[in-house]
Amino acid sequence: MNRTRKYFGFFGSLVLALGVLSLAGCGPEDGKSNPPDANPPKQTEPAPPVTIDKVELQPDSSEEFQRIHRYLPNGTKVSMRIDYRDGSSKEEFYRPDGTVGEVKEFHAVVNKLKSVTKYDQKGKPLSTTMYRVSGVLEAEVEYRADGSQKITMYRIDGKRLHSITESRADGSKSTVYYQKDGTTLWAKAEWPNSREVVVEYFDSNGVHTQTREKDSNNRDITVFDPSGKALYKQYWDGYWNPNSTYYYYQSYQLQTVEEFDSDGTTIKRRLHVERYSNNRVTKIEYFDKGNPVKEQELNRDGSVKSERTLQDDGTWLDNTNPLQSTMPDPPVDRSHFDEPDYQDPLTNAPNNFL
Repeated sequence: MNRTRKYFGFFGSLVLALGVLSLAGCGPEDGKSNPPDANPPKQTEPAPPVTIDKVELQPDSSEEFQRIHRYLPNGTKVSMRIDYRDGSSKEEFYRPDGTVGEVKEFHAVVNKLKSVTKYDQKGKPLSTTMYRVSGVLEAEVEYRADGSQKITMYRIDGKRLHSITESRADGSKSTVYYQKDGTTLWAKAEWPNSREVVVEYFDSNGVHTQTREKDSNNRDITVFDPSGKALYKQYWDGYWNPNSTYYYYQSYQLQTVEEFDSDGTTIKRRLHVERYSNNRVTKIEYFDKGNPVKEQELNRDGSVKSERTLQDDGTWLDNTNPLQSTMPDPPVDRSHFDEPDYQDPLTNAPNNFL
């Protein structure tokens, strides 16, 4: 009897323990289900398509070092990379129909992306994005169907605007330049052709202060007051090479200065300057409501040497009165002979992109 009780006690305890374990496996005591596994197994990504590369070495006389042609197993050409001997490279990417869809250029030696140009089905460029060696954005070009282009240039950080150029199919173009903040006007330039340009220049506050008209032989500078009225205009003779990268090939000599009336348009006086003479005034023409009325020849010391006035019949009458120590009235303002301060926005100098 005692043995039977012992076996029953043992098996009873075992059944009770299994029951408890079974209930424990059903979930937490609050009856909620277990949370999902925080680290589920990663899904297997599809393998990239297998390509076949064909390397084509170029002759020693070629600027190219090699061409790498890339194909799919079915023979479809995917891309072609050209490595040049100077360390730069270019890669063309093709559509399934064989047309070029995109061309990438890479900076020499460092093999960093230099530009990306996209093409349409007919091989015409749609856009180009250019990058500096540092990797930041340098410029964006939009090619239009009518042959015109829009070129947006950025400063050294790749964010602030430097300029926006509208280049037309007839060869003319206009450019708006921005100061270092990327928003304040710096200058507006209009190119009617490749040899002439008119530049409106603005100060640090965005106020128009001067206009420059330049061609290969002349340079005219009009200076304005803060209200926008013209004060005077300088006429310079010389030469300028607009095809020079930095536009340094220029040399000008001041010829004449025109001073304007209070309306900012009507000429009041024209001063003639002797070339290579430290801007010595040799002659002054006076005007009344834009019409000539008097002329004066000056001595080397700036005093009046001779004078004549225009008569109603169109003839000139010489002044026979003594002119000793007579000075022009109003006095000559020599500050009008100095070239105004100007940071040329047309140059590609590095400082212009900081």
